[in-house]
Amino acid sequence: MFLECICTLHLPPYSHLPSLNTPRSVLIVDDSPAIRSVVVGVLRQNGYTAYEAESGKAALAEMQLRKAEIGLVLSDVVMPDMDGLTLAQQLRKQMPKLPIILLSMHINEDTHWVTEESNFSFLPKPFETRQLLEAVRSFLG
Repeated sequence: MFLECICTLHLPPYSHLPSLNTPRSVLIVDDSPAIRSVVVGVLRQNGYTAYEAESGKAALAEMQLRKAEIGLVLSDVVMPDMDGLTLAQQLRKQMPKLPIILLSMHINEDTHWVTEESNFSFLPKPFETRQLLEAVRSFLG
């Protein structure tokens, strides 16, 4: 499957090896139902449990319900009501070691904040299935 990407994946240097206790569940946060559906489908076909939220507020609610289950969050950066960076910062206050990968088509000279200042990973959209799975496996195995 190809999701139209010619971009590179950027994982921070602190990327850790997953432990045996790392949950294999991912929360996908994106305001686009089509993107959520594709990402959820790819992850489920590859043995991961995938939950979805259409907004930052919905993601916070989902995390309250499934905090112990979710081992990784994939979040779009540009969303209405709460952007992905704000969501990521709020999640990190609650769970400082939670791996978070931010997704965006809006790549420019200001994108450095994603990894250099915040230690969040970044996967540019559009991306290939292989790149998505590589990013998820780097955190969850």
